[in-house]
Amino acid sequence: LALGIDGAAHSGALDAAAAPPIAVVGSGLDRIYPRAHAALWRQVCTAGVILSEYPLGAPAAAWQFPARNRLIATLADAVVVVESQHTGGAMGTAVEAARRDRVVLAVPGPVTSAGSDGTNQLLVDGCAPARDAADVLVALGREEVPRRRSTETRPSPSPSGALVLEQVPWQAAPIEQLLLATGLELGALALQLEELEADGWIAQRAGWVERVGRTDA
Repeated sequence: LALGIDGAAHSGALDAAAAPPIAVVGSGLDRIYPRAHAALWRQVCTAGVILSEYPLGAPAAAWQFPARNRLIATLADAVVVVESQHTGGAMGTAVEAARRDRVVLAVPGPVTSAGSDGTNQLLVDGCAPARDAADVLVALGREEVPRRRSTETRPSPSPSGALVLEQVPWQAAPIEQLLLATGLELGALALQLEELEADGWIAQRAGWVERVGRTDA
């Protein structure tokens, strides 16, 4: 339930409502951490389950989070590393998953980004790429989702929409990043994003935005 990708993953699981979410935390169950995710903590607890190997009252400590990674790896059918530096915590989870013969995938990232150093190294080491949900399903031997159609079938964005689209990355980014990049007010940006999403240029989920291709429907 940490800030960033962890929180976004749980928010996405709640939005999808396909299965009860499971969170493994590095503190006692009565010590919500981080406090900024108190509402998300309650939502996950209501819809699914929160697990901890630490006693009630145990505060969050840095060393406890790498330790809990082995539990995440054990519970998972597959571990998808979205973004990580070489020494990031997600890399530890990937190692623990590999030790348990779990499927490990990595989202390809820019070679110029330190945040993608770890994921790109995983790809070099032979992990499968996770470009979308279809890649994960294929790696698990499950039903494949239809691939995205060519961008030629999509209507061109408006001039203002094109300027916004230029700032939307292929990897999910928080909407706050786009507010800074575009200089638009929230209402104006939201309107442009709605139009781009309707035309199949982007996807939005739980305050995060990413550029996509339009799917066959």
